[in-house]
Amino acid sequence: FSGYARGILNEFKAQYSFGDNSGSPYLDLAGGSVRVGTSFDDGRTGLTTLRFGGSGSGPSQSDSRSLEVTNQFAVLTGSSRHRIKFGQSIEGDWEHERRTGNLRGTYTYQTLADLAANRPASYTRTISTRQLANRSTIVGLWLGDEWRASEAIQVQGGMRVDIARQGVLPEYNPVVDSVYGLKTNRIPSQLGLSPRVGVSWASRARR
Repeated sequence: FSGYARGILNEFKAQYSFGDNSGSPYLDLAGGSVRVGTSFDDGRTGLTTLRFGGSGSGPSQSDSRSLEVTNQFAVLTGSSRHRIKFGQSIEGDWEHERRTGNLRGTYTYQTLADLAANRPASYTRTISTRQLANRSTIVGLWLGDEWRASEAIQVQGGMRVDIARQGVLPEYNPVVDSVYGLKTNRIPSQLGLSPRVGVSWASRARR
C-alpha cells in the first residue's frame, strides 16, 4: 500500500507466511539388524550389517510462522533534488518441532543363526519425545537521503539500526556456570549499525 500527499510518500507493506510439515514411518514395526559375514574365493573375509523392519524414528511434526511489517516515509523537497526517507520494520519468526523417538525399539542379532532362533543380543528403545521451539524478533529503523546532484549523478546515504532478540531461552546449566562462569539461560540482544553510501550514474540515453 502506498499514498502521496503534499510532498510526502508513504509506503506500507505487510507479509505473512506459514508452513506445516509432518511425517510418519512407512511401517509401524520394530526394527532389527544382523551381522553377516562373507568369505571370498581369494581367502578374504568381509563383515556387514543388514537392517530390516521398521524405521528407527517415530512420527514428526514441525510448523513455522513468519510476519514482516515495513513502513517508510519519503519527503520530497520543493526542487525534488532531495528525497529524505525514514522507515521502520518489525519481523517475527516462530518455529516449533516435535520428534518422537524409536517407540517400537530395535533388536540386534550377532549372527543369522541367532536371528533364526530369535535370540537378540540387545534391544534398545527410545520413548521420549523431543520438542524444539524458537521465537525471534527483529526491529529495524533507518534514515537516508537520495540527492540528485545533477541530471546524471545521484548520491544515496543513510544509516540503519537493527535490534534482534530471541524469545525462547535455553535451560540453565549449573555445570557450565560453575566451570566457565556463563549463564546458559541468557542470550544478549544483538544491535547492528550499518551505514549506507552509494553513487549512481545515468547515461545520456537514460536521462
